[in-house]
Amino acid sequence: MTCTANMYWADRTGVIQAQLGSTGMAALVEDSENLDHRPENLETAARAVLSGVQDWIADTTTQPWPGAGGQMPNPDARVRSDAIEMWFGDDDQPVLRLRPIRLSDI
Repeated sequence: MTCTANMYWADRTGVIQAQLGSTGMAALVEDSENLDHRPENLETAARAVLSGVQDWIADTTTQPWPGAGGQMPNPDARVRSDAIEMWFGDDDQPVLRLRPIRLSDI
C-alpha cells in the first residue's frame, strides 16, 4: 500500500495556489507494524515535510530559506509530551520555530 501526503501552498484566505510536492512519509507514521515507534516516525515525517517546503521555497525564490548569508538551516522536529515541535536550525536558537501541533489533532 502506498500512502502519500501532498503539500500545498495556500494564500491568507485559504485558497490553494500551488502544490509544493509530496512525501511518502505519511505511511511511516501510520504503519501498524511500527506503532511502538510512532513518536520517532512522526518526527521523521515532519522533517521530510519541512525539508520539502524548504526546498520548494528556496528553488522558487533562488534564496536560502529560512536564513540569511547563504546558509540554509536544517529542519528538525521532536515529540515532547503531548505535541510535536518543529523548527529550522538549532533547537536552542532556531532560525524559525513553528507552532507546536498537539498529537491529539493528528
